[in-house]
Amino acid sequence: TLMDALRRRSMAQPKQKSKKTKEKQGKGAGLSTDVAGTEAGGITQIISAFQVEVEGQDNKVTFLDTPGHAAFKSMRQSGSHAADVIVLVIAADDGVSEQTIEILDFYKSIAKGSNGGITMMVALNKIDKPGIDVDEARRRVENQLLEHEILCEGMPGTSEYGPPVQVIPTSGLTGQGLNELIEGLVLQSEVMDLRADHEACAEGIVMDARIEKGLGVVADCIIRWGSIEKGDII
Repeated sequence: TLMDALRRRSMAQPKQKSKKTKEKQGKGAGLSTDVAGTEAGGITQIISAFQVEVEGQDNKVTFLDTPGHAAFKSMRQSGSHAADVIVLVIAADDGVSEQTIEILDFYKSIAKGSNGGITMMVALNKIDKPGIDVDEARRRVENQLLEHEILCEGMPGTSEYGPPVQVIPTSGLTGQGLNELIEGLVLQSEVMDLRADHEACAEGIVMDARIEKGLGVVADCIIRWGSIEKGDII
């Protein structure tokens, strides 16, 4: 639901496309903004990617939406290897769950050896639910994270698992906190000095591949370095 709210924001942003480009996209083109409503149990079951522009800047944030259910552990790990920042979504009413701990353990295993190559943020979601005290929920989640050796912003001390993480209250239903989440990611990218040489040959990660009728093998890739254009040989 949180990713769907970000997708809607992505779709609402003006796109400068020619008439010819729009025609070539054809029927069914575009991004679904209700993935949660079409997936079994309202849970993401594929890895998808989309970009959200940052208001007032030339920056864009690329989101990889990975499944949170226990059955999709390997898919989650695949997405994490392509990410610079893991946004860990924790429900304000549930707190740290079994899947949360699994992701924390996975994050710690790669953060320890990556020398700052990956960091983490927490989206404290579902703050719109009746009876939720945001400050109380935040303190509870921060203490639960501390039990797993993850420091949050404002806490004293240092951790071997990267810098203190930002905890940003959000609501996928109302859109509350989405601006703060995007701004936090941009700030994190500046701290990490995430830059790429766009003139270089493209390097990337294949997220998914499938057979499509009339096209053959179709792959979804994240280009992490350099550029790729139509006609290039992969």
